[in-house]
Amino acid sequence: MTYSDEKHIDCIMNRFDFEVVKKYMDSTNWKWSNDRVPTLSELKSTALFLLMDVKNGDSGDSSSTGGFIAMKRSDFLELYFSISEKQSIYLNLSDDYKKDKLKKERKEKLEIIDEIFT
Repeated sequence: MTYSDEKHIDCIMNRFDFEVVKKYMDSTNWKWSNDRVPTLSELKSTALFLLMDVKNGDSGDSSSTGGFIAMKRSDFLELYFSISEKQSIYLNLSDDYKKDKLKKERKEKLEIIDEIFT
């Protein structure tokens, strides 16, 4: 990073709108593991912990908890607060996925062969 990692963290901590996150969590009654909505101070300390975690590489290039996601890119850091997320990875674990993938690969190969011979 051109600037120190600490400068990047300071920039995020000073500009991130923790108050909006707090208002959202209050309005939706979003509780953390201690069974209560976190305070503004807890939100900031959690975000700082995650940013330090990715800066040091302790958890790789990303670290997340309680809705926060911290990421380290090649020359900067990012902090997000996510309210919704879905993954499709579970589709890949079924037997149907393996069969469908094989059919798709065969179809693509046949299309290439058709192009060569036409």
